[in-house]
Amino acid sequence: MKTPPHIVLVDDDAAHRIIERRALKQAIQGAMLLEFDSANATITALKSPDSKPDIAIIDLNLGSASGLDIVSELRRASNTRELPIILMSTSQLDSDVLASYAVGVNIYIYKSDDPEEFARN
Repeated sequence: MKTPPHIVLVDDDAAHRIIERRALKQAIQGAMLLEFDSANATITALKSPDSKPDIAIIDLNLGSASGLDIVSELRRASNTRELPIILMSTSQLDSDVLASYAVGVNIYIYKSDDPEEFARN
């Protein structure tokens, strides 16, 4: 039996996290979600040697920090260097997309407030 994936979800907007959580739980049966609302908490938790997520889904704009800051830190740490990372944002600016891939994001997706559209993405 395959173990459920461990997914890190990072978004400072509680309403968005509800939509994202619902979409992920619907799309991936049994997914184990570890949620954060800040860059510092995320970096501290994921750099721990005990941290073994399968994937991280990170919002680009986190209020006082950027999702790009988190990605940069995770790419420097030996235990998260290869972690698949999806960056999500309401921004469709080419500069945001290019900056995301430049720091090591695997996938950039447009974040919608519509749960069904989010699940499709």
